[in-house]
Amino acid sequence: MRPFHFSLEVVSIEANTAPVGIKLAPAGLNTSPGHGYKLYSGPAYCDAVSRASCGERLLITSGSITRCRWAPVVLGLKKAENRFEKGLAPRFENMESIYAFPLEQRNEETLQPDLVIVRDRPSLIATMFKELADGRLEGPHAYRFDTSALAVIYREKAVPRAGAVKIFNRLIYHLKGRRWFRKTAEFALKSPPACYLFDKFIARFLADMSVCRNSTVIPALKEKANCSYFCSGAIFWGGNDPAYMTAGISYDLFCRLENKLVLTGSGENSTEILEQRRADSERRGQNRQL
Repeated sequence: MRPFHFSLEVVSIEANTAPVGIKLAPAGLNTSPGHGYKLYSGPAYCDAVSRASCGERLLITSGSITRCRWAPVVLGLKKAENRFEKGLAPRFENMESIYAFPLEQRNEETLQPDLVIVRDRPSLIATMFKELADGRLEGPHAYRFDTSALAVIYREKAVPRAGAVKIFNRLIYHLKGRRWFRKTAEFALKSPPACYLFDKFIARFLADMSVCRNSTVIPALKEKANCSYFCSGAIFWGGNDPAYMTAGISYDLFCRLENKLVLTGSGENSTEILEQRRADSERRGQNRQL
């Protein structure tokens, strides 16, 4: 597997995962990036982003997400109906579909993303964000740990919860392969009241909605760049490395960054990783049938 290389003036950084382009298709607008997209059906939006990083071109609609109760609402694919869902903010409204694809497959004439998601180690994301200068997120969301980790990577203030989220995410990462843990977690999160209580706990102590809200909704609405530690769902369903962070960058900002950035290689876009993810998805489906 050949890695990506980010060259920022005299600094060269080796990235471990391929960036993902995200194209938003609000209801009522004729937005289509072309053919060759597979209708996604899986546990969570973060899983779709991980699969797109491995080379898949995915179309995400209202019925695509089968497990996560957070993502469909904040992405605007589902109307907020109960107390738990109405408390999820900020969020899109009336989104018809979302396209996720490997950024290397973009076409300046027919396929330009609205934003780019990068999932990698904090040191790489910190270096990229320092090059963005005034492009980073500002305002209250930038200093809430559940929505952003900017204060951590810029060392603007001590964030004791950073250590706690690392420990918690490592625990989730090691337990997610155990069948009893998956069954227990998925059963508990079927209930909106249970999700409401769990979300209150996450928002107070951990990162929350890291890929769907923090790396997609907030960067798109604010037209800024934001980064976040992974939430438990992004570890549990998305299979992300707990040592990494996730970042969302509006496409205009990313293009500006590319003036100082040279991207080469194939990153995570390897047949072996893609086939492994597909096998994991099929195995989860067989377990549900049992």
